[in-house]
Amino acid sequence: MHSAERSAKLMNSMKENGRPSFLARHRGGLLKLLAVAALVIVYCSNGRFIAGSDVYPARFIPVSLVTEGDYDLNEFTFIRGAEGTGGIPGGQLFAEAGKPYDGRCLSYYPTFIPTLLAPVYFIPFRLLALPAEHFLVFYMDKLFASIFASLSAFFLFGALCVVKTPRVAAIAISLAYALGTSTWAISAQSLWQHAPSQCFLAASLWLWLHLERPRLSQSSASIPILLGLAVGCAVAARPSNVIWASLLLGDLLLRRRWKTLALYILGGLPAAIFLLAYNSSVFGDPLISGYQFNPVQRIMPDWLAWKNLPAGGLGLLFSPSLGLIPNAPFYLLLPLTVWTGLRRPLPGLSRRVVVLPALFCIGHWTLYGCYREWWAGWSFCYRYLTDILPMASFLLFNLWRVRFPSFISASGRCLARRSLWGVFAICALWGTLVQAYGSYAWGGVWFGRYWQNINQQLFVTSERSAPGTIFDKESVIWSLDPAEHLIACESEYFRWAPGIWFATPRKVHHDLFVTQTIPYGPYAPIILPMGGN
Repeated sequence: MHSAERSAKLMNSMKENGRPSFLARHRGGLLKLLAVAALVIVYCSNGRFIAGSDVYPARFIPVSLVTEGDYDLNEFTFIRGAEGTGGIPGGQLFAEAGKPYDGRCLSYYPTFIPTLLAPVYFIPFRLLALPAEHFLVFYMDKLFASIFASLSAFFLFGALCVVKTPRVAAIAISLAYALGTSTWAISAQSLWQHAPSQCFLAASLWLWLHLERPRLSQSSASIPILLGLAVGCAVAARPSNVIWASLLLGDLLLRRRWKTLALYILGGLPAAIFLLAYNSSVFGDPLISGYQFNPVQRIMPDWLAWKNLPAGGLGLLFSPSLGLIPNAPFYLLLPLTVWTGLRRPLPGLSRRVVVLPALFCIGHWTLYGCYREWWAGWSFCYRYLTDILPMASFLLFNLWRVRFPSFISASGRCLARRSLWGVFAICALWGTLVQAYGSYAWGGVWFGRYWQNINQQLFVTSERSAPGTIFDKESVIWSLDPAEHLIACESEYFRWAPGIWFATPRKVHHDLFVTQTIPYGPYAPIILPMGGN
């Protein structure tokens, strides 16, 4: 009997016995797993990592937890200035007698995600006793960031499928999100707050949409618990996600879904308990976090104020180098898709599936538009808007449902619909090229002696990590002297006159395109030529 005949007979026998093969039963799951793995490979393929100070606590806290069982980074002398006795990147050496943080190097930023990942670090850094300066720390940092970013695209695809988006459209939108936005060049490159934030936000969106489906909302108690857990993790990863948590809480309150509300709160308790316990044990107060000690905020007058919104809001959206629209222009279609969703709600789903994600995007944009440092320091593109990307990309799901005027012929409407998707594809391709440049070529060389190469190559050895240096470079310790501190220099060019809230065209043009000279040479605080000094 030929092999083909044997295979056909085996398949028929399995069908008759009602036992489909493993591949047949798990084909969809395996394809999704392969897609996530492919994204991880793409994200890691540039062999680079982000060297900004914000990423260092998340990079080394897991090592500290498995080796010393605490959150301070005192022992990592090779990332501390002053011959290994100074502060740390992304934190500081606290000195206040009688306080639990006295004499400890602690992070300004959340520690929830590093705590979740700490068990993975146990074997290499506890059992095998690898040194903390070993290059494996940086590889693990980048790998976990890539995994979180890839999973966010996976959950976004799942959310699009829940609202009956055609598979081809769902794949196109998910790929535009994964490769055509700063999810690639920012979130997936190092384990700071953004990739986990996007992952848990996308997961919570997927779960919430399941909760909104009538046949599931009353039948499964696990969905609201998992939703609360995902939202709690999102808030613990990045506190500004409390906007999304509050929107869901308010929606359940207004609809008086008391059981669902109770389960939602129950699911969020683990993350809330962790945050309160961490703040109490480390800072002596459950409501005080590391953010309160960040010197950047303390030296910037009106660092969070409404009067910053005109320049900040416009910059976040339209700054040519750092804005969302010039670098991911397919989001220009959002008004059209949101309008379509409001006018023609999906059968079985209310308008809230459009309203709540849209409100989150607007609230997040408003918050960071009011932030004095809306351009996010040295970042490539629109770092502060990365957290809204899963929601903003999801809101494109109505693109395939856009209707054209009835006086247009059927063939004309078909051509218009194809043209619309063609515009989306071209804009997504542009976004992908921008992110590929940021991932593979951009060096971010404009910070004088402090940041000689922000997007550093990931080719390191432990021998090059001498105390007081990082890969033959000075430790990343910012000076608080306004003459040297970059953010202080930037803030001088973004001073609004007292009492003026509105923006004039001249002021907006100045804030978006001004070029000044600071101690590091010619520098445009907003418009930074990609790859230029």
